[in-house]
Amino acid sequence: MSSEYKLGFVLGVVIGLFLVMATIGIMNRKKKWQYDERQKLARAKAMKWAYLTAVGGFFICLIADSAELLNHEQIMGVMTAGMLCSAIVFACVTIHNDAWMALNEKPKSVIGILLIGLAANLILPLGSLMMGEVISTMWINLAVCVMLVIILINYGIRRAVLRRGNDEESEA
Repeated sequence: MSSEYKLGFVLGVVIGLFLVMATIGIMNRKKKWQYDERQKLARAKAMKWAYLTAVGGFFICLIADSAELLNHEQIMGVMTAGMLCSAIVFACVTIHNDAWMALNEKPKSVIGILLIGLAANLILPLGSLMMGEVISTMWINLAVCVMLVIILINYGIRRAVLRRGNDEESEA
C-alpha cells in the first residue's frame, strides 16, 4: 500500500470519529436521553442478544483460524461482519420492543442521522467505482450501508404495524 493510501485511510478514520463524537456531543448537550423501566429492560435484553451474536461471530473466526480455512484478511472480514450483525440484532430487538429511541427523542432526527450515515457510506464505494478503481476495504462501507438499510426497513415495518394497530383500536 502506498503512503498516500495509508494517510487517507487514517485521515478518514479520524474525521469519521470526529463527526460521530460531534454528533453525540450535540445530541447530549440538547437533552438527556430518558428511558422508562420497560425500555431499559428491553435494551438490556437486546444487548444480551447482540453480545451473544458477537461472541458467535468471534467463535466462528476462532474455528476458521484454528482450522486454517481463511487467511487473516478474510478472518478480519468475518469478524467485521459479526460485529455488524451484532449491531443489527441490537437495533432490531430494541425497535421491536419500542425501546430504540428515548422518550424525549424525535424519530425524524434519528432517521435523519441514519440517512446521513447511509449516504456517507455510499459516497466512497460509488465514487471509487465511478473512477474505475476498486478499493479492497470498500466492502466494509457497503456492509454498513446494508446494515443501515436493514435497520431503516425494520423501523418502517414496526411503525406500520403500530399505525395499523392504532387504526384498528380507533375503529373498535
